[in-house]
Amino acid sequence: MAYCTNSDIQSEFKNLTYTSNGITSAEVDGFIEQEDAFIDGIIGLKYVVPATGTYTLRILKTISIQLVVSRIKRILAVKTGRPELDQDSSSNLFAMAKTKLDDIAEGRLILSDATLAEANDGVDSFAVSDDIKHVVKRDEQQW
Repeated sequence: MAYCTNSDIQSEFKNLTYTSNGITSAEVDGFIEQEDAFIDGIIGLKYVVPATGTYTLRILKTISIQLVVSRIKRILAVKTGRPELDQDSSSNLFAMAKTKLDDIAEGRLILSDATLAEANDGVDSFAVSDDIKHVVKRDEQQW
């Protein structure tokens, strides 16, 4: 499931036509898939992916657009020979998106309507699974 669409990316650029700059619509679709996989890889540690909550999708759409647009701008900078800063007055979109993803991963940005991932393969021991109580004795060598 893509968090943004090709038309979302197209709307971020003025007068961008895929044929005039050497970037194809299919390539943009591929960039979206790759960046969304990157997003899922980060948030998948905390939440079930692909995310489906309304508010969550709004946040992830913004992040996805920032990542894909940043990637396209880097490609255009190479093809045109103009630095990214000449093409856009906004700050580094990749850094903005990565900061949001880090905030999600570290719990500073909560996806309120996303489903939390369950810890299926957590640390387990025979003592816990057999309902053996942990007893720590004072002043006694136990291991």
